[in-house]
Amino acid sequence: MRVLFEKIQSERKTFSAYFVLKLFFYIFSVFYWLGYHLRFLLYRSGAVKPKKLKAKVISIGNITLGGTGKTPLVIYLAEKLKQKELKVSILTRGYKRRKKELTEVVREKRNRIHWTEVGDEPYLLASRLYNVPVMVSKYRGISGDEAEKKYQTQVLILDDGFQHWKLCRDLDIVVIDSMNPFGNLKLFPAGILREPLSSLKRADIFVLNKADQISDEQNVIRILRKYNQDAPIIQSVYKINSIERLLDRSSREKNLPVQVEERHLEGRKALAFSGVGNPLSFEKSLDLLKVEVLNHRRFPDHFFYQKKDILNLEKEAQNLEADFMITTEKDSVRIPMMSQLKIPIYIFKIDMVITKGEETFWGKIEGLTNYGDKN
Repeated sequence: MRVLFEKIQSERKTFSAYFVLKLFFYIFSVFYWLGYHLRFLLYRSGAVKPKKLKAKVISIGNITLGGTGKTPLVIYLAEKLKQKELKVSILTRGYKRRKKELTEVVREKRNRIHWTEVGDEPYLLASRLYNVPVMVSKYRGISGDEAEKKYQTQVLILDDGFQHWKLCRDLDIVVIDSMNPFGNLKLFPAGILREPLSSLKRADIFVLNKADQISDEQNVIRILRKYNQDAPIIQSVYKINSIERLLDRSSREKNLPVQVEERHLEGRKALAFSGVGNPLSFEKSLDLLKVEVLNHRRFPDHFFYQKKDILNLEKEAQNLEADFMITTEKDSVRIPMMSQLKIPIYIFKIDMVITKGEETFWGKIEGLTNYGDKN
């Protein structure tokens, strides 16, 4: 969908269908703006009151559609808080999941459920985080209550929470995608903004992600400071966590190693594929591997791969004479178990690293959680 928006937003398009669709989106964005402000007024006036939980709530969100890097930041924050011996749980909606009731998933028991019951991102979070319950529910107040009662949670990380006003939060972290910070500055569906830029004033911290790929840093900072003079601007980048082989039944039986050394991939040919919010970011990240990407097959975000899709990709890889296929960690959750693949699939795992403002970032967190005194 983000790709479609980028096409429509392009001023160079000459096809009349694009202009008609663009006009429709602009009109619809006016109604979107009206609905947003009505909702805002209901909360601001006190007509609708958000739920307050006992645990500290840290929201990680954004104001644009597509992948800004919320999930890597959730993983980073949860891991660091666990290291400080705090009891942490994650509250998330579980986009496109099949199960509607409150469901929890933890790393130690994740094999007991299918990823479709909770969604790909919650399942990924549980896979990466040890002893951190991921509470999946549309109603984050209810799942937050359950996390407090069942796990005595001290800190709740509200995933994709900037627009979730039903729950009080103690800290609002807004992630900005350096590659495309605000799109064409227009609201959905005329643009990629989920809220007007004026909503940036609610943020307590900005995380300028993929800061190594920013084209006009001063302009992005100028816009942020126009609406919010106080929130610190933190910068982050991605680094390689690991490269792992996606095991099929044959490789499991042969007990082949999962981990793949980066040096073994340098200079080799790859077919990349992904179904994520920002496929261009994945392409840029692959530059870290120094591989020759022959083609990048893009699928819709949260795409549910079928066996036929993987077999078609393998056939394309063979035609291109690729040495391997490579995809994101999030995509790997949605790939079905295959009997045997002639061309291996590698999973590209990344971590977020704060490169500027880390002390300021953790000063804010420490002031909120008082982790120096856990009792």
